[in-house]
Amino acid sequence: MELVTIFAPALEALLPQTYGLLHTARLVLHPAVERVILTGSRGIGGRPRPDSDVDLSLVVARGALPADQPEREQMLCAVIEATLLMWQGRVECDLAAVYDQRACGLNCLAGQRDAPSACDHGEHCQFGIYKLQKGFSGEVPWARIELERMYPVLEIWRRP
Repeated sequence: MELVTIFAPALEALLPQTYGLLHTARLVLHPAVERVILTGSRGIGGRPRPDSDVDLSLVVARGALPADQPEREQMLCAVIEATLLMWQGRVECDLAAVYDQRACGLNCLAGQRDAPSACDHGEHCQFGIYKLQKGFSGEVPWARIELERMYPVLEIWRRP
C-alpha cells in the first residue's frame, strides 16, 4: 500500500481547502491504482457544504486488472477497501474504482477536464466503475451513469 503525501500542484493552487482535507486524511492506495481523480462538490467548480464527502475515482492500471471473474471483482473490492480502511478524513470519502474497458487510456479523466472528450471509439468515453458505497455493491451498470454529472474532473495524483 502507498500513502499519498504529494499531490498534483493544481490541487493546492485551485482547491486549497480540499488539498488540506486530503493532506490530513491519510489517503492510502492499493498498488494497482495508477491515478486518482477528484470529482464532486469538493472538486473544481463545486460548492461543498462543511459535511460534503470527497468524491475520488481510483483509476486501476489496465495491466493489473484480472481478465476473469471472480478475480476481477476481488481486486476492485481490494482497491476500494485499501483506501476506506485507512481513511482518517474529517469527512467521508466516496470512492469508485474505475478501469479502462476499451484500451483508450482514459484520457477523458487525465489532467483537468471540464467535460468528457470525444472517444476514439466514437461517442463519449465509457469505462468500468466498481463501487461499494452509496447504495452500490459491485459493478455499476453503464446505463446508470450520467457521465456529464461527473465533470469537471481533476487528476490529483499519478503514480510516478
